[in-house]
Amino acid sequence: MTRVWIITLTVLLGVGAASAEVPLTMTHQGVLQDSHGDPVPDGEYQIRFRLYTVPSGGTAIWTETLVVTCEDGYFSIILGGTNPLDLPFDRTYYLELILSGEDPMEPRIPLTTVPYAIRALNTEAGDDGDWTIAGDNVYHIPGQVAIGAAPVADPAPSSPKLYVEGTESGIYALLTEPDAAADERAAVYAERQTTERNDGSGTAVSQTNNAVTGYNSGGDSYTFGVAGYTWFNYPQTGGVIGACANGTNWGALGYHDGNGANWGLYTPGAAYVGQTLSVEAFHMYPGAVDGYVLTCTDAGFAYWEPVPSGFDLPYEGAAYVNGPALKVSNTYSGSSSAIEGEGTGYYGGYFTASQHSTNTHAVHGQTTNTGSIDTKGVYGESMPTENYGIGGYFKGGYKGVVGYADSDVAEANYYYGVHGMVDGVYGFNYGVRGDVSTGDNTNYGVYGSATADGANYGVYGVANNGATNYAGYFAGDVHVNGTLSKSAGSFLIDHPLDPENMTLSHSFVESPDMMNIYNGNVMLDAAGEAWVTMPAWFEALNRDVRYQLTAIGGPGPDLYIAERMDRGRFKIAGGHAGLEVSWQVTGIRQDPFAETHRIPVEAPKSAQDRGKYLNPELYGQPESMGMHRQAEDPKASRDE
Repeated sequence: MTRVWIITLTVLLGVGAASAEVPLTMTHQGVLQDSHGDPVPDGEYQIRFRLYTVPSGGTAIWTETLVVTCEDGYFSIILGGTNPLDLPFDRTYYLELILSGEDPMEPRIPLTTVPYAIRALNTEAGDDGDWTIAGDNVYHIPGQVAIGAAPVADPAPSSPKLYVEGTESGIYALLTEPDAAADERAAVYAERQTTERNDGSGTAVSQTNNAVTGYNSGGDSYTFGVAGYTWFNYPQTGGVIGACANGTNWGALGYHDGNGANWGLYTPGAAYVGQTLSVEAFHMYPGAVDGYVLTCTDAGFAYWEPVPSGFDLPYEGAAYVNGPALKVSNTYSGSSSAIEGEGTGYYGGYFTASQHSTNTHAVHGQTTNTGSIDTKGVYGESMPTENYGIGGYFKGGYKGVVGYADSDVAEANYYYGVHGMVDGVYGFNYGVRGDVSTGDNTNYGVYGSATADGANYGVYGVANNGATNYAGYFAGDVHVNGTLSKSAGSFLIDHPLDPENMTLSHSFVESPDMMNIYNGNVMLDAAGEAWVTMPAWFEALNRDVRYQLTAIGGPGPDLYIAERMDRGRFKIAGGHAGLEVSWQVTGIRQDPFAETHRIPVEAPKSAQDRGKYLNPELYGQPESMGMHRQAEDPKASRDE
């Protein structure tokens, strides 16, 4: 009959005053059942017990055969009575049971933790009288205590009284406060007391004397000598606090043993300094004294220097007391930055300003150079890959971008409120592009204004050297509130007969006058006459009316204007009944704008344009001889 065992282990160890009094036995209890899960009949059964160091296979390290008495299948036996359990119990042991006449039980049963107390017999510590028990306190003044490993004779940096070694956390301290008492509560509290001064020799771990020393020799990313965290957003809470009762020393010191290539102190988030921030001298650079400000070298090292000339700003000591919260000056003449921001997330630098004033700036860029060089107040560049990157992005509730050029020099120089330029690329290129997608009032995608003395251009566009060139391209209606001048003009549409493959153009009709043209067809009545009625505003808009008549379908040699334009109509006569006549009337504008801004038919060129051409290439002249060309700017060919 095949037997099935359901085993429950209970281990009982005797404990005496000396090692010889500890019995090398343990109690084993279990239930013996048949293959149907029913208890075996009451009686005695012979069982061989074996211990192994492996869950299967291997060689037994202890064996004992006993006769057990079962009652309702239940039995209880003491192991080690015949063959003492004289084993070190320094690893996991597995118990195997073999019922007489049956195969060994599978799987073997791992022993529970309690039997390993037998291992105490193999140590020499014992109770040698050094331990003191006083109420709930147990302490051992001389010697060492080790957890997880034997005490080390002289572990660095010195021999500790408590030595803990583990594969996960070495020491875990949990403090649960029973009441709301405020002070002197800490999960771990360390205090260093010295009877006399004992200075360290340096800032390395082996050279310092501390209440707490954190040392990490792993060298992995995101591992720290000391780490502090807080989950609460209450005032005066922090992950780590450094404080010093003597105000002339440091509350916290960040130090790096190298040559400055890495950070002794680094904060990836915001930093807050409640009182004075002091930055000491670095190598050969001077320290902070009254009248100095913080700046940096081209390599990015901070140092102090006197307030630069030209800054009429109030300073007191090393602090700037009436102006920006941070002011950085860089006088290096090479390609260096006073502030350089770099971020792998959303922002390399983030600035806000909350003062309610038109002079408030979240970012203020200003250069104070006096030489003849185009320095940049703000420079933005973004070229992550081809066809991607925005050099500057601005969003405003009123104006997205305002460009303003200001000068008091009375010279014929060139000034640009906004200068947009695209060079050396292919595709669809825009010197300036503006978009407005919201707002119910008057909106401007691009707004240009020039009101200074000299030649002014509200918007100036140049396009050349491309397969298709548009100095200005408008997808929509265009209105010119002023006089429009051009070298030529035409309409351009899809060809009516082949709109997919061709276009059709017509030139504009030109006149030396501000002329309006009206025309139409009319049928003569039985008397060979007809009245033509014009719009009610015709005579208010036009003067110097002229007429043309053409007969259709037959001769009309006697056609004439019987009555001139009067009260909005004129009369045709001299034809025969039923004759169709095509008529045309022209007039010269006499509205207030036209009367004020008559177009001069001939005009001398201005002094600055004399000797130049609107289209120099048509006269065999170089482009530099063109009027109103950007090339006239002596700086236009320079790298911007």
